[in-house]
Amino acid sequence: MTWSMRLKDLYFMVAALFIAVLAALLVLDRDDHISMITGRAFDNFFDFVARTELISKTHLSSALLAHTVSAFLLISTGTILWILFRPYKVPGNASRDDAKLKELLGHHSTSSEDYFKFWPADKNYFWQKDQAGFIAYKTVGPVIFALADPIAGSQSQLLKDFLMWTRAHRLKTCFLPVNEDGRRLYEKAGLELVQIGSSAIVNTQEFLLTTGNDKWWRWQKNRAKKNNYNYVQSHPPHSAAFMKQLKTVSDAWLQAGGRKERGFALGYFDEGYLQKCIIHSIKLDDGKTIAFTNQLPEFKPSSTATVDLLRYLPDANNAMPYLLYETIATLAANEYEFFDLGFVPFAKAKGQLLTIAQAISGGRFSSKGLEQFKNKFDPDWQPNYMAYERDVADFVLIALNIERLFKPEID
Repeated sequence: MTWSMRLKDLYFMVAALFIAVLAALLVLDRDDHISMITGRAFDNFFDFVARTELISKTHLSSALLAHTVSAFLLISTGTILWILFRPYKVPGNASRDDAKLKELLGHHSTSSEDYFKFWPADKNYFWQKDQAGFIAYKTVGPVIFALADPIAGSQSQLLKDFLMWTRAHRLKTCFLPVNEDGRRLYEKAGLELVQIGSSAIVNTQEFLLTTGNDKWWRWQKNRAKKNNYNYVQSHPPHSAAFMKQLKTVSDAWLQAGGRKERGFALGYFDEGYLQKCIIHSIKLDDGKTIAFTNQLPEFKPSSTATVDLLRYLPDANNAMPYLLYETIATLAANEYEFFDLGFVPFAKAKGQLLTIAQAISGGRFSSKGLEQFKNKFDPDWQPNYMAYERDVADFVLIALNIERLFKPEID
């Protein structure tokens, strides 16, 4: 539970106590006799409550009032402390029904990135009452992070039910990443949106006809030819020998520069995962794999293809541009209109809240170099947003938990 929520609850409690005290004072001052008892109770409050000697019969009413006031103060103090320091409630895990998840994704998926609502298995699921839809989420501290958008025919109703459920559990809600087409859904639900970065979307035909023929790309293709780079597209199932080569590349990439695996809305090296993906790779003449990327599986046909991992051997970093060029050419031949190069944190985003988020991240999501590299593809930068409840303190809390959110749960 966030401090802003606790303080809001405290405001209501203090207001209730104030009304109760005001009502009590009006009652205790209604006539001279009651006022006299009240005055004696407060004048001798400590003696009546703490001392053990017998109280005279004429003072019994005042003593009783003093004990009542002391009990009221103790209960009020205890209640205030409970409001401020009580633990938040973490919802229990909802059951995972893989067959139902695949069925609904097959009907309502709008992006190849919806695969991350199915994998990795680090998410819980909020189901619509009739199981006609779901929201995939992960609880980190006092925040429920949900993957946008809801998978359902009636997204508005499912979102409304989900927000009521999270509020009942006294947790804050954050949806990400929200694209431009989906922002109205969250605004209508009363959530605040802030841009957290952008996705680089490449028009495959335009790239091949124009950008891919400029001087920089001609140089990349000539260098690849000189280095005997061979592009290979591999469909699952992949051989054990090929998976071993990919693991070697991935391990070397992670060790170079102290990189870390990510989860939640990103993939990490996992053989079970990669066995479901088309792999685009660069090999040398001797068959050695030096770079690869994986194309995300789709639950329903899409005009946009998305890649996830971009990994290469440390001494073959110049292989990646050529790999992506050939990947785009292959996708264009397979009638994919767009190629999603992926999300870049803070790209094309401005504002005071983003300044706060960048300061909190401490450079962990610094991605200027990645943005500059993707600009070589002359992409259409499409904004991505985070939807959260309207509270700056909660925004800071969300930013503080982002690092934990993307930490993968690897066996």
